[in-house]
Amino acid sequence: EIQYDGGVRFDEEWRAHIDRSWERKAIVDALADIEGVRLQSHPLAQRPHKVSYTLSDGGAMAAVKRALDRSKIPYRAILSHGHYLDILPIRASKGLAIEHVAKKWGMGEGTIIVAGDSENDRSMLEGPFLSIVVANHEESLEDLSGCYWAKTPSAAGIIEGLAWWGVL
Repeated sequence: EIQYDGGVRFDEEWRAHIDRSWERKAIVDALADIEGVRLQSHPLAQRPHKVSYTLSDGGAMAAVKRALDRSKIPYRAILSHGHYLDILPIRASKGLAIEHVAKKWGMGEGTIIVAGDSENDRSMLEGPFLSIVVANHEESLEDLSGCYWAKTPSAAGIIEGLAWWGVL
């Protein structure tokens, strides 16, 4: 979701776009009885357009994909750190959301800098933006190109990357 004014106002155009073909309850129902798949309980983990799970083992992901494919519901599955699974509408991703905001507000691609460390950041890191991958990133991101690869982790890596991109 895209929020403005500290989360008080939503981008209704984006919400309508990602809502097409999204059936959150059907996703939850399809995955309810799969062993090793547990809904995340943190309040921010569950959103109208995101269902988040913790997987207990690698075999659970194959079972999730089979169940969702059988359901015929379009979806986007993002597995981060080997066991955190986000199920999103097929039309949603961080990268697509940023592209939507950039187009809506007339922002050029070279004016947007993104930073990330895991698979749930991939879509924005491989997009048309200036990007920073922090040192404590998932190994699976190492195939990305065109990014600044920070030598320091977390927030320090973001600051390092902003300096490299000439912002600081």
